[in-house]
Amino acid sequence: MLRMHQTADGSYAIFSIPYSQYVKFDVDFSKSVRLSENNSLAWHAAFGLAIPFGNSKVIPYEKRYFSGGANSVRGWNVRQLGPGRYAQKDGNIDFINQTGNLKIDLSMEYRSSLFWKFEGAAFVDAGNVWTTRGKTGRTADNFASTPVCANSRRRLRIGLAPESQLLHRAF
Repeated sequence: MLRMHQTADGSYAIFSIPYSQYVKFDVDFSKSVRLSENNSLAWHAAFGLAIPFGNSKVIPYEKRYFSGGANSVRGWNVRQLGPGRYAQKDGNIDFINQTGNLKIDLSMEYRSSLFWKFEGAAFVDAGNVWTTRGKTGRTADNFASTPVCANSRRRLRIGLAPESQLLHRAF
């Protein structure tokens, strides 16, 4: 049936392609509480851990964690936190290796209607990514730092309400 065999490095392969074995555990919690007609408080917490076993020594690249950017700790660019903030010995940053197998993201945001269709928010984000397996020589691999970001944002709400008569008149 399946042509499984052991490769030169000791891993097993199916049709000459080594397969990955890992366990990945993710928890994500979000909550929003309306404080008044124009104000609300929202918070978010996320935790993730991935551990390779058996046939794998590392997690597949597309399953690893990274931090920073619009959906994580917003004060930093994507992959600027954790292992991503450290350059190689020659000073270059190799983004393919700037990932980890443990991630924590925390966020709290106060949202308010300002005027007309303008909304604002003040937020605090904290989090990081770490590697827990093996020695990589990077100080980001320890749990000594958790970056925190505080900022604000504004947005213009554009769109038609579902009860708008414009939708009914168009057809």
